[in-house]
Formats: sequence, C-alpha cells, structure tokens
Amino acid sequence: MSTTSTQKTPTHTACGVDGGPQPVYTAEMTAQDSHPDPASARAVAIIPARGGSKGLPRKNIRPLGGVPLIAWSIMAARRARRIQRVIVSTDNDAIAAVAREWGAETPFIRPAELSGDTARLGPVTRHAVESLAREGDRFDVAATLYPTHPFRPHGLVDHLVERNLAGYAVVVPVARIPARQGTYLCGNAFLPGEDAPVFRQYGLYDGTCLSFTGAGVWYEEMTNPVHLVDIDTEDDLALAEAALDAGLFRWPEDT
Repeated sequence: MSTTSTQKTPTHTACGVDGGPQPVYTAEMTAQDSHPDPASARAVAIIPARGGSKGLPRKNIRPLGGVPLIAWSIMAARRARRIQRVIVSTDNDAIAAVAREWGAETPFIRPAELSGDTARLGPVTRHAVESLAREGDRFDVAATLYPTHPFRPHGLVDHLVERNLAGYAVVVPVARIPARQGTYLCGNAFLPGEDAPVFRQYGLYDGTCLSFTGAGVWYEEMTNPVHLVDIDTEDDLALAEAALDAGLFRWPEDT
C-alpha cells in the first residue's frame, strides 16, 4: 500500500467526503479498559449508495472496468479478513439488486429522510448499525466505504480496522492537497501560511468504534494518486477507466 501511517493531527483539513467541514481532532491516545479482544472482534462494512445522484445519474451501478462501480467496494470489503458482514445501505431497488449479485447484503431499505442530497454519513451509518442491532447482530467497529472510491489498495481495509481496534475513535484516510496562503477552506477558514499542510479526507474508509470508547483520530496519509480517484462526474469515470487501461490498478481478485 502506498500509505503513510500517522497519528498526528493535520494542521488544517479541507472539505470532507460528505461535503461539510471536517473537525480537527486531537490524536492523543489514552488507555481504554474495554477494548475487545482483537482475535474475536467483529467489524461490519457499510457501503452507502443512494439512488438520487445528480452529477452522474445511476453512478453507483455504472460500469467501471466491466463491472458495476459499487462492486469494487463490495469486493474490497469481502476480501478483508477483518470484515464479518458487508452491508449496502440504499434507498434504491436497482442498486440493492446489483449489490446482492456481488455478494453484499441489503437487509433494509434506507428511509427517505436519510436519502436526500443533504444526507450525511453519521446518521446513515447509525441507522445501519441500529438496524443490525435490532436483528441481534452487534459489532465492535463500523467501517464505512464510499462506493465512489473504487481503488482501495490490498490490505487497506484490514489495516484501518486494526487501527480502530487499537483504540482510535475515528480512522480516516487523508491526502495532502496543494494550497497557498489565503486558500479558502471549509468552515469559513483561510490558510494562514504557506508552510501549513492541508489535508483532504477521502471516503476509502471511515471507521468508528461501536462497542468501546476510543480516543483520538488515526489519519492514514495516502500517497498514490490512483487510490484517490473519486467518481462523481463523467470525467471522473473516464479518468478511472484510463487508470485501469494503463494498468495502474487491478481488480481485487487479481491483486
């Protein structure tokens, strides 16, 4: 994996994967007494895929490399040894059918109030976790994987689940982005100086603790630009196809 592990807090963060300001957390670790045994800990992968995309209609099931876009995230989760169940949260029957074809579960339909343009990650993940808990299935870690990020390097999901299990409350991939003095950031903030690094959060993974109280944030710095491809437009989709044609990423079963 072309990543750099770090527990230091980025000086600034830019807009995150769900479009709003991303808080800057302290990454100090504190001892926790209630961590699950890593050998028996359970993690669920939640893939949020609503049907109302406007920038790229039906994007979650558009073909990429000959398979539906969402299949790339489903396969990444299914190959991860730390993931016990792969759940697709959707409000769309067509997406649900495709998800099941590729081995994911769709045990519920996401309610309309969590499916609009302003729907945010937190409530969507919470709804999925609570729905599974009502079935009697509980997990130690929830790993949310955005389906618009198809190119996860082999081992990334397992590595980041283990960071959650190590005690970090939140685990997210980030990448440095070019910025100059005066650059506008989310939250009505401006970059104060050219030497201050700016990071953008990516939806390759967003991990949270469920059965225990974690502390701090693990920022996994991603350094390979191919892994950062985020598909929201026709141009993004064409870029991803070009990366595959150039052999810059391979279908998960081939890695």
